[in-house]
Amino acid sequence: MDATQGQGQRVEAAGGGEMNEKSSKPRLKLFVWYNVRPDYTSGIAFALAHTVEQARKQIKKHSEDWEWNSYKGEIADAPTVYTRPFGFWMSGGG
Repeated sequence: MDATQGQGQRVEAAGGGEMNEKSSKPRLKLFVWYNVRPDYTSGIAFALAHTVEQARKQIKKHSEDWEWNSYKGEIADAPTVYTRPFGFWMSGGG
């Protein structure tokens, strides 16, 4: 199965997170951007966070300055958001 199909959902708004049923804290979600930094094959960017803004901040936090400045535009679009158990793999090339 292609990782961009199936359980993920496209989100348009960058607003707050869905609330956890047992507490008032937003649920963590897996935010995935596909086709990032394509050279030989496309990569992905991902973060576990409550909101899309927080996900982008986490990616920035774990990036070198040159990386962030070069590739931040590739995560400007809405990511695929996974809210339920999910797994996939992507083969690399090179």
